[in-house]
Amino acid sequence: MIETLKPTLKEPFPSGEEYWTCPNTGLVVPKLEIANLKYRHDVIADAENDEGLQRELLTACSQSFLYWINTFSWTFHQMDVREGERVASPYIHVPLITWEVQDDLLNRFVKCLPTIEQVLAGEGKSEDILIDKSRDMGASWMCINFLHWLWLFREDAQLLELSRTEEYVDKAGNQKALFQRHDYINQWLPNWMLPPDCLFGQRERTKMHMRNRLTGACIDGESTTQHAASGDRRLVGLLDEFSKVEKGALMRSATRDACLMRIVNSTGAGPGTEYSKWKKSGKIKVFPLMWWDHPDKGKDRYVVQDSITKAWKIRSPWYDEECNNRSPKEMAREIDAIDMEAGSLRLTTSNIDKHIALFGRDPLTRWDIKFKRGTAEDGIKDFLKRRNHKQVDAKRSKAGPLRLWVNLVDGRLDQTKDYILGIDISKGQGASNSVISIKCRQTNEKVGEWRDAETPPYEMARVAAALCLWIGGRKRLPFQKWEMNGPGWDYGRVTVKDYKYPY
Repeated sequence: MIETLKPTLKEPFPSGEEYWTCPNTGLVVPKLEIANLKYRHDVIADAENDEGLQRELLTACSQSFLYWINTFSWTFHQMDVREGERVASPYIHVPLITWEVQDDLLNRFVKCLPTIEQVLAGEGKSEDILIDKSRDMGASWMCINFLHWLWLFREDAQLLELSRTEEYVDKAGNQKALFQRHDYINQWLPNWMLPPDCLFGQRERTKMHMRNRLTGACIDGESTTQHAASGDRRLVGLLDEFSKVEKGALMRSATRDACLMRIVNSTGAGPGTEYSKWKKSGKIKVFPLMWWDHPDKGKDRYVVQDSITKAWKIRSPWYDEECNNRSPKEMAREIDAIDMEAGSLRLTTSNIDKHIALFGRDPLTRWDIKFKRGTAEDGIKDFLKRRNHKQVDAKRSKAGPLRLWVNLVDGRLDQTKDYILGIDISKGQGASNSVISIKCRQTNEKVGEWRDAETPPYEMARVAAALCLWIGGRKRLPFQKWEMNGPGWDYGRVTVKDYKYPY
């Protein structure tokens, strides 16, 4: 689909705001790294031997997810972007200071999981959320921190984390593993915030399990099998890298009953995955977490318009460099989050868009072609045998399914030519079109197209029979070619066995 609306980019970017004020507590947190580090040091030092301040900070953190993450959470950082290029990070362990787009995501998490008091007051309801993202946007860290915050501060929160293999859920030394990130967060928490015996290897932290003895909250992990979460009951379920799991449809169904709120986090892996289907279904909130909102990758971002398709695209110096070093398929999968182009396609959607822009034309006329009212099914065979097009009713219609790109001769296509019909048949349930393309054998031009998404396969045979009689040609019937897979089998059975086409 061509995006003809010019994207509006917020300026200045990055905003350069030095401070963030918590709307819940009124506390002010520095957002620049050096100032934030000093703030963290001062807060922890002041609270070390002050139990009253500790209680105040715990209360503030329980009331504000953003305050907690920007004051107490750290992250493991291997690479930076400098002047549009990737470089090794000089500091591996850095304070987690959220970007503006991450703030929006974290606020959305909280909004999707209202407290019971908020629900009773009519101030919200629990909802699932799917993150549509570029690679390296910190999405997994955001998800892990949200569940960690619930584990620390929400009484009896039962939480579940799923990833495609057990090693990606919990494996010592693998920072990609979900539970290793929880262990990392716990390493940096002050002792007065850390629940007892929850560090790796201690009583409350076992394989794929972490319990908060003080609140009764618990995080468990599973690999993504078809039975994952079956029979379970959880406050939140994280489905990590969901595009790469097998049996995605079964998992989607099972987690619906198991989890009050589901967070679906993944980069794309092609158009046929359950992640891609879910994202496009309209049945889940989708949050875009794209590269142009990354403070380094999106620096000096700009928009350009394709001279052929007129489509707009966001770019930056970093993006331009990535285009020089990655394949189009890799860019679609890892950077642009375009599921269709991330799969194995002979033609990319961008090339299709260009072809449409260069050669596509609006039809000259549209028509509704069908047998006259009262035409019996068992009589169609005889009409075809006699090439009797007088039994076909052809009416010009602004919304007709037949589109023509040529002028008619005596109300029909040029009868001095031969025609070929290429037919692709859908289930006729509204999801995709059944299409009949009409080609002139002599000119090699596509002269017409019939398409509709609501016509079932058995009815398509009747439609095509009427269309063939009306099209005619030198041999008075066109040559048909159709795909035999799936619905095409029913179409072929009626056309050949019942109608005896073309004899």
